[in-house]
Amino acid sequence: MEDKPEPSFLQPSLYQKMKISVITPTISHAVFGTLLRPGLIERFDCYKRITNSNNNERNETLKDGEQITDDDTEVAVAIIKVGNQLNGHVGIVHGGIVSLLLDEAFGWAIEALYPPETMEKEGRLIFTGNMNVNYRKALPKNTTVMIRLFHIKTDGRKIYLKARMEDFQKAGKEGVVYSEATSLWLAVYTKEKKVGMTESDEIMMQRRGSEKMANTLSTSSIMP
Repeated sequence: MEDKPEPSFLQPSLYQKMKISVITPTISHAVFGTLLRPGLIERFDCYKRITNSNNNERNETLKDGEQITDDDTEVAVAIIKVGNQLNGHVGIVHGGIVSLLLDEAFGWAIEALYPPETMEKEGRLIFTGNMNVNYRKALPKNTTVMIRLFHIKTDGRKIYLKARMEDFQKAGKEGVVYSEATSLWLAVYTKEKKVGMTESDEIMMQRRGSEKMANTLSTSSIMP
């Protein structure tokens, strides 16, 4: 997909366009591989809010037992355009697609707070633990929306976020709200230290981190 012009309200002094992480396999990715094409998801750009207090100070690590309350501070925004082939009812985007867009946007908010390269070095991955969506208004096909993403708090390995999907044409003003959501994300260890483990063993375990995730999430390691 070709680059779109930056929206005028996303001032460079306030927002920085984010790039897909080098550890994200885009070919097999649901959004950036399968669905990012004409008629489906035609645009998905994310921008990190760079002027929030504490944001740059803590985004290099995630400390066990650390508690941070941001009081709903905006950490990122996503600009998304949906095409005409993602419908449920005629002319209306399927609710499952709306949830997918919100979940993906939450993931970018997590990356704005805790870069994946840093988490990988620490042997951690951060995953959705729970997401609740309130659908406020039907989302028409061929619509461009903006998702605003807010950090509520971090409590140990639990990260709480909320989001609002708005009418992009009235960004920053009182406009249509299509949906709102809250989400809990969990930081999970995927790299285990064992007696006698060689460096190559650790590298192989780290590479298999995503594959181990299903089993890891069912254990108590997700809890503080």
